[in-house]
Amino acid sequence: MLSNRMGIFGKIVFGFSILAVFLYFVVQIYHYFNRPFVTEVVVEDMIYDYIKGEGIAFRDEEPIPLISAETKQPIQQADDSVITYQYSDAQKISITSKVAQVYSSAGDASVKKKIDELSTELENLKKIQDISSSSFSNIDMLSDQINNTMGTFADMTSSTVVENVGDIKENLIIMLNKKHVAIGGKNTFDDRISYLQTELDYYNEVLEKMKYEEVKTPAEGYYYKTLDGYESVYTTVDIKNMSVERFDELKNVQPKVQQQQNVGKVIKNHIWYFVVPMSLEDAEKFYGEVYVQLDFKLPNGETVDAQVYEINEDTEQGRAVVTFECKEINEYLLGIRKANVDIIFKTYTGMRIPKNALRTERSIKGVYVLDRSVVYFKPINVIKDEKTYILCEPASTGENELQIYDEVIVKSAGIPLSNGKSLDESVMSSVAKT
Repeated sequence: MLSNRMGIFGKIVFGFSILAVFLYFVVQIYHYFNRPFVTEVVVEDMIYDYIKGEGIAFRDEEPIPLISAETKQPIQQADDSVITYQYSDAQKISITSKVAQVYSSAGDASVKKKIDELSTELENLKKIQDISSSSFSNIDMLSDQINNTMGTFADMTSSTVVENVGDIKENLIIMLNKKHVAIGGKNTFDDRISYLQTELDYYNEVLEKMKYEEVKTPAEGYYYKTLDGYESVYTTVDIKNMSVERFDELKNVQPKVQQQQNVGKVIKNHIWYFVVPMSLEDAEKFYGEVYVQLDFKLPNGETVDAQVYEINEDTEQGRAVVTFECKEINEYLLGIRKANVDIIFKTYTGMRIPKNALRTERSIKGVYVLDRSVVYFKPINVIKDEKTYILCEPASTGENELQIYDEVIVKSAGIPLSNGKSLDESVMSSVAKT
C-alpha cells in the first residue's frame, strides 16, 4: 500500500518536472522571437567637466548712509517713517542720483507712489499719441513683437522664473495701442491724458507741501538695496596675492555694517572676484584654463563667464585658493556673497548616443543606423564617454558619417547586423523608436 502511494507521488513529481522544463523552453523561445528591436534618434548635446566649490565674492562697494542730501546730517526716523527707493537692484546710478526718499508717514509715501504711477501711464500714452500711421508701416513686424511678448508670458506659466512682469505688461499694452493707431484706429487717449495730467498736477502740489528727506549716493556705480555687513570686509584690496591663510582669516570675520543705518549700497565697479579654496589636485585643473563658467544655480538659470585671475598654493596644507575675475552684473549676482558654485572648466559639444549602441567592426568604432529598412555601419570618433551614453564628434559633410536625427540601433532582437543588410517587414513592424 505504501509502495503504491510512493509510486503515485513519484509520478506526480516527475510530471511537474517535465512541465517545468517544457515551460522553460517555451519562455526561452518566446523571448528569442520577441526580443525588442530598438532604435534611438541621435541628438546634439553639451556636457561639462566641472568641480564643486564654496567661495566668497569680493567687490568694490560702499554703503549709502541715511544722510540728508540737503543738510548733510543723519536722518532721524520716527516709528512710522517710510523709505521709498528710486532704483531697482543692479540699476546704474550716477554721482548725482537721489536713491531714496524718507517720508514721515505711510500716507505721505503713498502720494509719491501715486505720482510715479500717474507719470508712467501719462508718458506711455503720450508716446502712443505721437505715433502716426507712417511710423509703423510694417504692421507685420509690430504683430511679431506682440506675439513674441505673448509667448514670453506663456513661457512663464511653465517656468519657476518670473522676472519683470510689470515691465513686460507695460510694453505689451504700449504695443497693442501702437498697432491700434497704426492700422487707422481712432486715437481715443486725449480724455485720459487730460485726466492724468490734472491728477498729476494735483499730487505734485500736495508733494510740495510735504516734508521729506532725500538721500544721495556717495559714488556712481550699480545700486543694490540689501547689505550683508561684509561691504568693508570682502573688498578688492585683498584680491592680489590672496593666500590660503589670508582667505581663512577673512572667512571667519563677522559682518560689520548695519542695514538700518543705510539705504542700500553702491557697487563702484562692474569687475568683481570670486575666490574658491580647493585641493592642490583640483587647482591643477585651472593652470591651463584661461576662461571658465561659474554656475551659482541662479533663478534665471544662467552661468557667469569668468577668467582665472590668480592661483596661490599652500603646499604644507595641501590647499590652494583660486581667484576668478567676473565682469557681469545683475540683481542675482549682486546678492551673492558666500555661495556654493559649480566651476565649469571644459565644455564638450557633439552627438549623443546610447553607450550600448556602440559597435566595433574591423577594429573601427561606430554604430549601426537604420535608414528605412536598410542597416548601415557609420564610424564615430568618441570625445566623451559617460556611464550610459557617449558623445561623439559632430559630423562634417561626409555621406557615411553619423548625422543628427539618424536612428541608431540600440537592440537588434538577436538579428546579426552588417553594413547594407535589409530587414524584412516582420522585423520593421516591431521596431521601437525612443
